[in-house]
Amino acid sequence: MTVQCCKCKKVHEEGEWTENPPAKGAHVTHTYCPVCAEACYMELFSEQASRTTWKTAQIVSQLMDSLDRSA
Repeated sequence: MTVQCCKCKKVHEEGEWTENPPAKGAHVTHTYCPVCAEACYMELFSEQASRTTWKTAQIVSQLMDSLDRSA
């Protein structure tokens, strides 16, 4: 079975990621090569961190509003 990066389309052959296209008619499975995996994980974790920061900011803002009303 041929393993191909789903982002850059490189093929994993003999322990290396190459730009050779998969053989015609080959059974292909997909994953990420190490370079694309790192880029995708960074993007994913960056988005999650942004959401967490935004959510924390919303909670703090709501708390400050409720403290202002009670004073």
